[in-house]
Amino acid sequence: AQGCNRARSTSRTALSDISAMTYQEFIMRLLRPESADLLGYMREFIKGILSAPGAGGASGAASGDALKGKLADFYYAMEDGMARHRAWGGATPPVGEDGLISARNWLERYVMGKIGAVCFRAVAAPEEDAALLRRMDQLKFLTPEDLDVRASVRNELSLGLAADELRKMNGVATPGEKVACIVKCATMIFSVLNLARTRGDADARPGADDFLPVFIYVVLQSRVPRMQSNCHYIEAFHNPANLMSKAGYCFVNLCSAIAFITDMDATSIGMDPDVFESKLRQADGA
Repeated sequence: AQGCNRARSTSRTALSDISAMTYQEFIMRLLRPESADLLGYMREFIKGILSAPGAGGASGAASGDALKGKLADFYYAMEDGMARHRAWGGATPPVGEDGLISARNWLERYVMGKIGAVCFRAVAAPEEDAALLRRMDQLKFLTPEDLDVRASVRNELSLGLAADELRKMNGVATPGEKVACIVKCATMIFSVLNLARTRGDADARPGADDFLPVFIYVVLQSRVPRMQSNCHYIEAFHNPANLMSKAGYCFVNLCSAIAFITDMDATSIGMDPDVFESKLRQADGA
């Protein structure tokens, strides 16, 4: 994902710096009297988004690209301001680099908790969502074996729990919370793979290439509504720096799984074309 956020060094902060902070610490510092100017700027920005024409869902709402641009400018201004502010980077002791990185993420959580619904509507793709859900329903006949999932990792209970984590995406509001659902899902799959590596003969042990087939199966089983819209929302409004880590790896694999499901045909999984088409017709008629 592309972003306009200001690049930061990855060097360690001084011991006298305030390092990574919790969300509660972020809010408490934001509510200090000396942070009043920053808080006022935040509130005005949020008010401007919520009071804009069409923000409530009517016609005339800002496009996803327009909102993305506004948020990028807002985050840049806030990051720059916090880095030099007397209550943050210029405080004694100062909020160090790790703390400012945390603040950027908590800032997103706070702001998107207020305007997330507006932003989600701006990038929602209901036709794509409906098409993907219909495709998942068509392909519900596929078994782990069909998707080349090794027998040693076909733990339906654990994979079902992983699918449950994906389903939680529609119950949270901010991009970071939605990404966290994806990461928890992937982490459970990694746990299943790691457990399988400790058992059985060497030939039966899963390797690095075994993650995606399992993830595809879990995504199929999850049948999450608004999956495409959730991905568009994350890509547009989540901190790009956070998508360069494990979270980004998990998100990219989710997008790859969706693309595979969307484009899948008999040759993709080595199934007889007649059998594949017959099962699709049966699913359509169910």
